[in-house]
Amino acid sequence: MTEKLQAHGYEVVDKNIEKPNHRAYDLVARKAGVEALVEVKGLQKPTPWLVKPAKDKHSNLFYALVVLDPSRVFILTQNEMNALIEDDRAYRGPGQTDPLIGKSFLFWQAVPLENQWDKLPGWTTQ
Repeated sequence: MTEKLQAHGYEVVDKNIEKPNHRAYDLVARKAGVEALVEVKGLQKPTPWLVKPAKDKHSNLFYALVVLDPSRVFILTQNEMNALIEDDRAYRGPGQTDPLIGKSFLFWQAVPLENQWDKLPGWTTQ
């Protein structure tokens, strides 16, 4: 993640940066006077994504979902993340007692969002 962002001109601050009055983020990527807060989630192989959605709305919050084998990256906005979680809730149907409902979604739901790096503010292709 960090290397890819740096290759596209971002200054990357790593390892759980505390923002005032906000939760911790894994990365802060800065470029041309804008910053993106990036929460990185990883999977060894394609399985359901377990996430804790941010309660407060942040226009510069992004999620990078990384699969190690095979190597894949999915870039989501906060709105997209929340929509996938709600879609999963609807997919499971009413009356479900699974404690992961509202905190997860299925792997295949993120597939259309693969390699959408251009969502990040300041992203340029090389």
